[in-house]
Amino acid sequence: MSLPRLKLSPNGPEFSRLVYGTWRVLDDGASLQDLNRRLNRCADLGMTTLDTAEIYGLYEVEEALGKALALSPGLRDRLEIVTKAGIYVPNKYHPERRTAFYNATGARLIKSLEKSLRFLGTDRVDLFLVHRPDWLTSADDTASGLNQLVREGKIASAGVSNYSVTQYDLLNSRLEQPLVTNQVEFHLLHMDPVYDACSTSARSFRCAPWRGATRRWPPL
Repeated sequence: MSLPRLKLSPNGPEFSRLVYGTWRVLDDGASLQDLNRRLNRCADLGMTTLDTAEIYGLYEVEEALGKALALSPGLRDRLEIVTKAGIYVPNKYHPERRTAFYNATGARLIKSLEKSLRFLGTDRVDLFLVHRPDWLTSADDTASGLNQLVREGKIASAGVSNYSVTQYDLLNSRLEQPLVTNQVEFHLLHMDPVYDACSTSARSFRCAPWRGATRRWPPL
């Protein structure tokens, strides 16, 4: 069985039409063996794109995924990995944090991505997203980190999540390699992208709304 595949943009990576999201993948008490079976099943079905983030599971999901992938040598190479960084909240690993905050400085993004690579057990990710806009960081600063990660081959492509059209365009103007996607919340109970120009922006790339400028979360 094979699912349809799509390019996110003319210069972007090719992903499966359906993506396996891991936001709450540890909530049901899944073991590493359970996760390994799920990931193998996804690969067998053609759902080869894996979406995760540094913050998922209060910073524990990426490490669990890496251990699950390691149980099947070669499985990582059957998948495309998307991860994100930029949201930091109080947790047991950082008791000094007193409040949640965003940090999309270049230095922070590089540090977070390099930690994600260690946890996931890989030397690169296919797509790295800035998880939320950081109003206190300049686009030039954010772009400096993304540009370095692309140059070093640690990320194949860069994108953003939850950005407005103008925020997307500003950051994109500072990058050596164009952004390939803006992952936004879009479902029946949250229709804002229909009215805030995100879908219009996607069509300006001469592609379907899911592609190019937008990816949707959660679909259901």
